[in-house]
Amino acid sequence: MNTKFIKKNIFMLIFMIMSLVIVIALVIMVLSGHGSMKKYDSKKTELLKRINEIVKLKYTPVTVNITRIESDTIGYKKEIKKIQSKFGHPYAWALESFADKLGINLNEFKAKFGEFWKSQKGLATRDLIFRRYKVRQFSEDFPKYKSNWDRAMSTFMQEAQKATLEKISSTNVDGIFLAATGKGRRFSDDPGRCQTFMQRMRFNMIDYFADKKVLCATTDFSFDDSKEPLDGDIERIARAWEIVSDLGKRIADSKVDPKKDILTLLSFSKRGLDGEVDGAYTLYRFNFTVNGDLNTIRRIVQKLYEAYKENRVYALRNIKLTRNVDNVEKILEDSDKIKEELAYDAGAKEDKASKDRGKARKPKDTLAVLKKKIIKKEVKKILGPKDRGYAKVIVGKRNIINAEFEVDYIVFDNSPK
Repeated sequence: MNTKFIKKNIFMLIFMIMSLVIVIALVIMVLSGHGSMKKYDSKKTELLKRINEIVKLKYTPVTVNITRIESDTIGYKKEIKKIQSKFGHPYAWALESFADKLGINLNEFKAKFGEFWKSQKGLATRDLIFRRYKVRQFSEDFPKYKSNWDRAMSTFMQEAQKATLEKISSTNVDGIFLAATGKGRRFSDDPGRCQTFMQRMRFNMIDYFADKKVLCATTDFSFDDSKEPLDGDIERIARAWEIVSDLGKRIADSKVDPKKDILTLLSFSKRGLDGEVDGAYTLYRFNFTVNGDLNTIRRIVQKLYEAYKENRVYALRNIKLTRNVDNVEKILEDSDKIKEELAYDAGAKEDKASKDRGKARKPKDTLAVLKKKIIKKEVKKILGPKDRGYAKVIVGKRNIINAEFEVDYIVFDNSPK
């Protein structure tokens, strides 16, 4: 019976056996794939762990690179100091000349002078502290100096005069020297002397603008010198005027050719006596408006940029340009008037000629043609090659630009107090 059953269901049995074989093969494949997956997952986990360990590691450079890095760091620091010295230290060269004349190191002088100043501060007036140092303490700090103090100060005066419009003499050189070394300028704490300084600087500026033939609509340069300043404002006024005089000078110097260049200072203002502190830097904001031709306006921007060569740094924050006069409409109006006058003259001539000949007036068309010919002839006569104004540029020849400047003067403070 079993044999008989098998014979009857042979195809079904074969199918079942084949299905079983396939199932077994699939199970084997699944198990093999699962094993490979677990193996790869284990490797992935191991690699991620290794990556995290590498990220946490802080590799140190080799000895050769350490030496190079240290050398580069020293070089960068020196270059940074050179760049920082350009920010608001216009008397740096004068101080260097002073130190060279004495045969001493400038940085060492500033450090020792700063220490003495700090030790004496509050015990005596500023003028007395300075006198004590140059008469007594200086020779103790630098026993091997080459020249005397007065000769070195004379050298300082000559170099400092190149950096300011103020006339430097023996009466004000000490205050300028103290300001150059970072101690500020206070005019012996006398408001009257500060007021005189303000008036003198204002007159210097007015005279300088007049010499450059630059019109100046503002003459106070944002300072009120009609009354004595407050004691607490003296040092800040001296510092602000020193910046303003340089900025004003650069504006006036932008007019190179009085015959061709056009420049007028319309307004000048400062944000305040105090600058905006940003770390070791202080920014003093100024606004001024000028009228001038485009080339002169460009020259102002260039002179502000070139100020770094004299240890002054100006940052041009904003400039607004407005064209004041448009001559095109006026020219067109004048042209229409000329045409009308020529047409009128042409008509008058024709009427007179007709009357003289005793003939009737010509038809309108003939008269119109005649007028055109006469106008063309007259225009050619007026604007012909022999005319001195022929082919000259009329539109855009001397366009006046109104320029509103917003400028920051940047100072880096590295002097010992």
